[in-house]
Amino acid sequence: MRAEEQALIVHTADLETSIQGFSAPLAGYLDSLGLPTEDVLVEFSERRFVLKNLQQTIESLAQVDCAKAFYLSKFAVAVSVGLFDAALNFLWDETILALRRLAAEIDLSYFFDTAEKRDAYRAKLQTAEDLPTLDDITLIDTCARVDLISDVNRERLRHVNYMRNHASAAHPNQNELSGQEMIAWLANCLKAAITAKPERAVIVTKQP
Repeated sequence: MRAEEQALIVHTADLETSIQGFSAPLAGYLDSLGLPTEDVLVEFSERRFVLKNLQQTIESLAQVDCAKAFYLSKFAVAVSVGLFDAALNFLWDETILALRRLAAEIDLSYFFDTAEKRDAYRAKLQTAEDLPTLDDITLIDTCARVDLISDVNRERLRHVNYMRNHASAAHPNQNELSGQEMIAWLANCLKAAITAKPERAVIVTKQP
């Protein structure tokens, strides 16, 4: 058995939905505060699935881009701890940053004209610094409308956005997330946004 596989099997006897199974000192501290320590973390088998498949899944991300993907690092840390709801939120943050970078590579005037038809609001959209003004769904839909992403990938990202809004740490909820879901969403976000590059034809034809 490889060393990295052995490392993933640490403490599997403890059903690690408990803080106690993860860190006894931390559990003691939380208990002293009167905070819950049971059923807080995703159990270890689900975490192990994600960690075992993580390297293969992110292989599509170039090393130079991987070195700058801070939210993917936070995603991996949250997964390893057992906080899948936080991990999903971090994955979505990386995805939105990628879509904004993608939009900034083409003619932004055209992008903003497509995104916003109301004159008063459109006048406020001028540079890449204004991209965060667009809500996530508008950003996704506009990327599809200007051919930066396909219609199928738009729907993939819309699904991850829905799950982020209803099952992540972004909003209070008690929905459970599985390791298979986390890997599938990571793969979709990587393919549809994080590793996406605008085609040369899109860059050229969208310029005035």
